[in-house]
Amino acid sequence: RLVNKYERGQIQHVDWLDRLAFSAIDKVKEKECERLENSFPSLVVEFCSFEHRVVFQESGANFYAPTPVSLSNELVTVWDPELGRTNPSEHKQLKLARSLTRGIIDKDLKPSSNERKSLQRIIKCPPTRTILPDEKQLVWKFRFSLMSEKKALTKFLRSVDWSDIQLNKLLN
Repeated sequence: RLVNKYERGQIQHVDWLDRLAFSAIDKVKEKECERLENSFPSLVVEFCSFEHRVVFQESGANFYAPTPVSLSNELVTVWDPELGRTNPSEHKQLKLARSLTRGIIDKDLKPSSNERKSLQRIIKCPPTRTILPDEKQLVWKFRFSLMSEKKALTKFLRSVDWSDIQLNKLLN
């Protein structure tokens, strides 16, 4: 912990003391490595530590302007400019999962009992409610088995990725 504080600049640097301390630390690490080589393999994971509390803010909430971080032990609000944006890797995965070539193969796909319960819960929601990405994926996956459900039409229309050029050409 002290080494981490030293590296973050929270402990004052003293050259002669630093050289002595780090040489002693290196010797201890070497002895520990030799001892561990003869025992079971291990993995050391070091997590970053924050001197301040970290507060998350959901999208749609009032954003606060970024405040300078102080060294006292007080609550600090940090503005995250990427909050509420779409994740590019998730977006790419959804596009690959929804490719038009899979649509032809999956026409006879039937949902399991858990998936059927989830689909019924989604269908029972009011049409104005926004659908979560996982729910959109589930509706899209079983779109052919939902053709007999009249209430599923609005959910299906909300699950379509209207920015997909190939899909728009197919639907027009």
